[in-house]
Amino acid sequence: ACVGDELTLYVDLRSRARGPQPVIVDYVVHHVRADGSTGARTWKGWRLQLGAGEWRTLQKRHSLRPVTTRRDYPGRHRIELLVNGRVMACAAFDLVAGGEVARVASGGSLQRPVMARSTATTVEQYLDGLPLDRRVAIEAVRQVVLDNLGPGFEEGIQYGMIGYFVPHSVYPNGYHCDPRQPLPYLSLAAQKNHFAIYLMGLYMDPDGAAWFERAWRATGKKLDMGRACVRFKKLEDVPLDVVAEAIRRMPAKRYIATYEAAFAGRGPARSVGKKKAAAKKAAKK
Repeated sequence: ACVGDELTLYVDLRSRARGPQPVIVDYVVHHVRADGSTGARTWKGWRLQLGAGEWRTLQKRHSLRPVTTRRDYPGRHRIELLVNGRVMACAAFDLVAGGEVARVASGGSLQRPVMARSTATTVEQYLDGLPLDRRVAIEAVRQVVLDNLGPGFEEGIQYGMIGYFVPHSVYPNGYHCDPRQPLPYLSLAAQKNHFAIYLMGLYMDPDGAAWFERAWRATGKKLDMGRACVRFKKLEDVPLDVVAEAIRRMPAKRYIATYEAAFAGRGPARSVGKKKAAAKKAAKK
């Protein structure tokens, strides 16, 4: 992100309570100061009531424009999500001065930019924009994905990453955060300081996530994982056979069913609404 831009925060929140509960969601941004140190500031987020087992997606824009009481400086900014006063998740973004491009120096020479979010519009462009060593790592994982991905998925660029998704031709409702987007399934990214595999199927499948963690750790390799994001520094850190099995365990049909169950039928609800509207028009005729 650049100074003067804005971030869009997305939060998927699910209640595990047996009854209704009030929820206060705020977030803390650890802003970089002029001397390179950081200072935390808490920002107000959402106030809501969640029913038992309810799943809610929250969205908020956070401005990075300079104001009289705050100025953001380039560097790594951390974000912590507070739910009823407890830190429940964290993320980070790299801020650069407007017009600048972050570059990585190696042996006294500048290599291609390594951006947290690519502006490529095709997979080939994304790969071409990576330094050779990082491209080799991403291509190796990509090949594992392609070799084990079943029918019903497509590859393309989604949210600035190499994405694998259920196209609208298979699932017309699309992604609930933005129905114009096809339903995301898996993403690959070369971030500034690490690589990432985003496995949305594990996010909505606690049993599958538990299996994945056990299988990964059984290989003796260290696992750095959030709810859906697996981070690694080099290809040797990844048990590719475990990633392959995780993909095979979640074919498109099961993924769609898991997604709709997790979101309490939001997808089908839109379809039903369209059918009712069509029925009303037919009745008028």
